[in-house]
Amino acid sequence: MPPISARSPPVQRTGAEVEIVSPDDEFTCDAYEDIIEGYLLETLAIEYPELRVFDAATEAHLCLSGVSDGDLSDIHDTNGPFSINNPATFADRVISAIAFSSYGPNKPSPDDQGRWTKSRIKDACGKTDEEDHPKYPRHETTCVPVYDPEGNDDHGTVTLYFLKSVDGETQVSTEGPWALM
Repeated sequence: MPPISARSPPVQRTGAEVEIVSPDDEFTCDAYEDIIEGYLLETLAIEYPELRVFDAATEAHLCLSGVSDGDLSDIHDTNGPFSINNPATFADRVISAIAFSSYGPNKPSPDDQGRWTKSRIKDACGKTDEEDHPKYPRHETTCVPVYDPEGNDDHGTVTLYFLKSVDGETQVSTEGPWALM
């Protein structure tokens, strides 16, 4: 998103404020569109944090074997396509999706068949908190892996977006990005 200026003048007799955003640099329609899009995403994601995940998948690539963008409607189904019930299988599906895609690395295959990245993915799925409880309990958490081919000179990067449902609210956490190695 281009650099922006924001000011918030008060709305008389209401106590509210209106935020006005504009490009810092020379005005162009494209820059203004990018600013408004970013502002709307940031604002709506307060109430709907899943939007950050959809945006990441749109900006880069959803990378999970057997899953397409159309499956994002099942993003909260802990037994669905984004389940982390078996972290090893989940990690394999991430690496497979990248390796066999048209947007994957320019080299024949990642160093060490992606084992280093698979290990990072499995470790993230099994993380625990300071009290040794699962950080991402499998019965209430799903994960959307996103591959960015521009994220690393050699093979790109993988970022995991964990969606945890707690008391009817969704919390989104990220792990990574990790270089595909």
